[in-house]
Amino acid sequence: MPDISEQADRGATPIVLKTIGDDSPAVGSPTVGVATSIQGNYDPGRDQEKARVRITYVLLAMLGLAVVCVLAVGCYLALTCYAAKACSDAKDAFALMSATVALIFTPIVGLVGSAIGFYFGSKSAGG
Repeated sequence: MPDISEQADRGATPIVLKTIGDDSPAVGSPTVGVATSIQGNYDPGRDQEKARVRITYVLLAMLGLAVVCVLAVGCYLALTCYAAKACSDAKDAFALMSATVALIFTPIVGLVGSAIGFYFGSKSAGG
């Protein structure tokens, strides 16, 4: 049986065994079925921060959309009342719009306030 030094002299590639957790860089790209280690430690705070920012932006977009819709419907009702010179139908529509705004707008404002308060509260507490 040939010795390892004889194989190295003939140009044979030696087999290198790696242990789990070996931080030496791998040669080439990983292949299917080969476990690779993740370098560095996982920080969940970064992902939580991204999620908080996304939720806050979505809630702010919902609030902005609700404000734009309320203003658009209010302007439309005001213009139809002004153009028709008869506001009896518009008064009923304004009453319906007021109830709808109270039903939709109030919870969105509460959610946005809570999200922004939590976001800035965690910012000031965390440094």
